[in-house]
Amino acid sequence: PPVAGEISPQQYEVVSELNQKAPMRDGVTLTVDIFRPKAEGRFPAIVYLTPYNKTGNTARGQLFASRGYVVINADTRGRFESGGDWDPFSPLHKQDGYDLVEWAAAQTWSTGKVGMFGLSYMGWTQWWTATQAPPSLKCIVPEVAPPDNFYNCPSQNGIYVCWMMDWAGMVSDRNPHS
Repeated sequence: PPVAGEISPQQYEVVSELNQKAPMRDGVTLTVDIFRPKAEGRFPAIVYLTPYNKTGNTARGQLFASRGYVVINADTRGRFESGGDWDPFSPLHKQDGYDLVEWAAAQTWSTGKVGMFGLSYMGWTQWWTATQAPPSLKCIVPEVAPPDNFYNCPSQNGIYVCWMMDWAGMVSDRNPHS
């Protein structure tokens, strides 16, 4: 099997800046948690844009930060503490991704190089952002992201798949339904 090789060591203490506001071009603000190395200098940034509550990625954000990255965990528009209205397939997610990447690149702790990662819906947020070609976006790592909304998810050959109805109900408001 392939061997991943050496990974960067955990060498930094981590500074957490919770519930910060990142402005979007239309005046809406996304609420973000920032995890960064407790050190002078600039670091590459990683954006994680989710409708499932940014706090669910805290441990991973802290892990990357301890290795020399700044991680921005963001709630998508209209979810949890972020402003705006929630529509899971709104084209506004594309511009929000672009704006968030460029916002991260412009921060004093940033090298100006930004990547994105995440699985499933968070993979979609990466593909949508990449279609807008933000100059500071250097890589995306979409994990198990459905490749085509017509042929894969939320529909199979144009027909909505049953589990998408459950998903739609679960994410139909600012906070999840039980």
